[in-house]
Amino acid sequence: MKNVIEFIREKIYYVMAGTVILVVLLVLISACSGKGDRTYLSLEDKMIDAAIKYYSTRSDGLPKNDGGTTKITMSALVDAETLKKPITDPKDKENICDGYVQVRKVGKEYIYIGRLTCPGSYEPKKLVDVLKKQKLDEYGNGLYQMGDEYVFRGDDVNNYVKFNDQMWQIVKIDSEGRIELLLAESKNLFRSAWDNKYNSEIEKYHGVTTDYLHTDMRKMLEYVYDTNFSLMSKAFLTTKNLCVGPKYIEEAESIDTECSIIKENEHAGLLRITDYQRASLGDGCVVYDDAECTNRNYLSDIGSTWLLTTVADNTYQAYTLSSYITYKKASLKQTIKPVVFLVKDAYITSGNGTYEKPYQIKY
Repeated sequence: MKNVIEFIREKIYYVMAGTVILVVLLVLISACSGKGDRTYLSLEDKMIDAAIKYYSTRSDGLPKNDGGTTKITMSALVDAETLKKPITDPKDKENICDGYVQVRKVGKEYIYIGRLTCPGSYEPKKLVDVLKKQKLDEYGNGLYQMGDEYVFRGDDVNNYVKFNDQMWQIVKIDSEGRIELLLAESKNLFRSAWDNKYNSEIEKYHGVTTDYLHTDMRKMLEYVYDTNFSLMSKAFLTTKNLCVGPKYIEEAESIDTECSIIKENEHAGLLRITDYQRASLGDGCVVYDDAECTNRNYLSDIGSTWLLTTVADNTYQAYTLSSYITYKKASLKQTIKPVVFLVKDAYITSGNGTYEKPYQIKY
């Protein structure tokens, strides 16, 4: 027995040493696997430093309005001598890289974003381009071109994006290339009434849905934009004209709506009935309350949220989604899933759109 114990004691040191060596090797492998990208990222930082120096004496070239953008090419930085020479590919010194620095005005701040391309070695991809190359799966789930927009449809779609340290789902690419994101988080959700003001039409505090500018919902969506996003994340968001309170025509054999107002340049919005209907691959989904609209529809599983759609024949009810579409008094408080608008030139670093491997936005 004593010999056995001595044998184990001798061998345990070899096991421990082997474990330490294995851990060190794993760390080194992990570091080396990301070393290439870190090298290119450091080159982008070098371009950004050159652009900051460039605009320090040319501030008149910076964007004037909130959300405005401008860009300067690498060659212009070299000509201005704020970048000493063109950047060459670290993996192939004969390969001259290309790129630019984009400057976006967010509030009173300027955000500088480096975009470097070294053909064959480092070629970040635009999210829009990646999405449009997606093929439908064997069940028909995926991205569909519908008119001048691209819409995700089906019940198992690879449309997840990691952005602002939160999980989002892509609803569609609109006619101008903006990517509409729906919050997919299930914790720390926002809550709000659509509106809780006194309604003179019915002489009750059931809310007023006809004056979107002053509704609780618009104030909440402004709050979401102001407080939920980092300054860097805001640089990748843009505004959109919202079709607010579209009056839904239930009898029509279509999913068309008429906007009660168009609210220009909004930072955040909500889903509409048309978004819900178009996401369904159910053959019988013609009007919003068709039971088949819940079939093969990823939006039927997102949880509860107010919609931007209001009821046509009164001024105090709005539509809500919770597996299916219904409507409620605007004064009721419930969760909301905000929609925001990612810029069309957003790039990704990795991901395939699944929940396990969402697209990662490149900052």
